[in-house]
Amino acid sequence: MDGCRLAGWLHYILLYTPTLHTRKPQCRSCRANLVKKCIIADPACELCGQPEDCDHLILRCRFAAQVWAALPADTTGASVRCLWNIPRPTTVPSRHYSSFILLVCWLLWKSRNELVFQNITPSIGRFWLACRDEARLWSHRLKTEDRQIADAWCSLFSSM
Repeated sequence: MDGCRLAGWLHYILLYTPTLHTRKPQCRSCRANLVKKCIIADPACELCGQPEDCDHLILRCRFAAQVWAALPADTTGASVRCLWNIPRPTTVPSRHYSSFILLVCWLLWKSRNELVFQNITPSIGRFWLACRDEARLWSHRLKTEDRQIADAWCSLFSSM
């Protein structure tokens, strides 16, 4: 899948899929949106206490910021709507970079859900191991000649 199609797909997944988001640019499952629907009373992130919206979950929460800084990826001014515009760190191969971003976002989402539903506090070490394991799984969706890219991701995650 080329970068433009993947970026469009990522945008759709993050903003429009019913399991993650409403048709508004807010996560359906984010606390800020759940407060508006009177499902919960407090919009604060369970990890850092800041108001929780899509950008907070994926980019701004202290755990997410720690993840992006470790790559190192400059997310200054970034939003979930424009994730594919995050400058590529030199440590990440350029080919399938948008898939790499999606992988990191997916694991950030899963880490948040572990905290909310299983009371498992996010751990940066556990996060990188999960990224490595997920990259191994995702490698099977790449063309055979591109699988070394996922191997490079695994090496990067293993070195964190």
